[in-house]
Amino acid sequence: MTEQQLLELIQQGEGQRLEFKSSYVKDIPNEICALANADGGILLIGVADDGTIKGYDYNNTKASSLQNSLDKIDPPLALNIEKVLVKGKIVVAIHCPGPKGEKRVYTISGNIYIRKGPNTQKLTSTNEITQLLQHANAIHFDEAITSNFEYPKQFSERNYDQFLELSDINKSGHDPLTILSNLNLVTEDNTFKNAAVLLFGRDLQRLFDHAKIRVVQFRGTNKVNIHNDQPISGTVYEQFHNCIHYLKTVLNTSYIIEDAGPRKELLEIPEAVLREALVNALAHRSYYDNGACIMVEIYDDRVEITNPGGLVPSISPDEFGKRSASRNPLLFSMFQRMRLVEQVGSGIERMRQAMTDQGLPEPQFSYDGMFIVKLFRPVEFDKWIKRWVSNLNENQIRILTSINDDPRISIVQISKDLDISTTTIEKHLDRLKSMGVLERVGPQKTGKWRINKINP
Repeated sequence: MTEQQLLELIQQGEGQRLEFKSSYVKDIPNEICALANADGGILLIGVADDGTIKGYDYNNTKASSLQNSLDKIDPPLALNIEKVLVKGKIVVAIHCPGPKGEKRVYTISGNIYIRKGPNTQKLTSTNEITQLLQHANAIHFDEAITSNFEYPKQFSERNYDQFLELSDINKSGHDPLTILSNLNLVTEDNTFKNAAVLLFGRDLQRLFDHAKIRVVQFRGTNKVNIHNDQPISGTVYEQFHNCIHYLKTVLNTSYIIEDAGPRKELLEIPEAVLREALVNALAHRSYYDNGACIMVEIYDDRVEITNPGGLVPSISPDEFGKRSASRNPLLFSMFQRMRLVEQVGSGIERMRQAMTDQGLPEPQFSYDGMFIVKLFRPVEFDKWIKRWVSNLNENQIRILTSINDDPRISIVQISKDLDISTTTIEKHLDRLKSMGVLERVGPQKTGKWRINKINP
């Protein structure tokens, strides 16, 4: 590896296949073991986490000690260790090969380590270890090669340039294959991986017909009357961008003017929530399931986004929304570079918060076979309350009507307006809360009521 090649590698930053260490530390064998259990990669000794070149005083004694620690990895790994002189300082590069042929599980001192983005994690639960062993002979769809992809004929320079711009990667003086290789998007012989084709494939659907979004708009709240059926194709980023644009044209928008400044558009479902849901669908869907595409269904009362593949196997239902894992880690890491993903692992909670902040019910998630997120649209109170007539008594309807007119109304005022005792009002409020249609937000004295316009 030349000095220039190493500098270009450091510029990419730590990720799924690249780890930096300022100096030798005892967990380096663990990091190498994790890289081997992923898709291989490089560990650099003498480079700080922020990419600063510190250098490493690498002598024969340290080389022998390093090799002895790496020999503990089972089964043995054919590692290539080299010294590279960079700006007058020595950096040690440990090249860990990816799996060839039958994929194996590597351990060190009986422990299994895996790579999750730029982090190494020790597997401790029986469930995680079992899943890794069961999938030891599998490979992520996004990391598999696309044998029938022709470069440069089927390569979209426009999408490639857009990716570099969004990712703040300088292409000056570097051909696409060099940069794509550094990003782990092509193999050593420049064969394109599926992730690269999903991102840069010209006429992508000729290769992967199922890799698209279908947007269906219905009249009403069920699937009976189709108003419009719109397929969205192109690369995964084009699908994301065009689908968001389509949703913004069919969903309602209000305008807010604050302090005589420019007006602010407010989409009825927060755009940040729609973006998060679509990114999740594109990044975490099962592309091995070629009988289904991503569905975006628009109803009068909600938007449903469905993608093939349920919850990612490494995440249990109890961990949903608390931990992050991807069915397509390479593709997901590219979304991170493009800043389509904000803080990893916080997306579900941010979606919930954004909906709540806009006075909407929290998203509903289901993940049995298919992953579905339901985002409820704002509904006029008069239309909504009619759906609840058979589920509520007259006083409960009157209470909700009073709260709709004044969300900060007190129990005493409700009692006075409706001529009902405060004790009875409190019982009705407790019942409405238990049904999920009403909740109290903020402190008791200064807070307010929020009506959740969910269906009965």
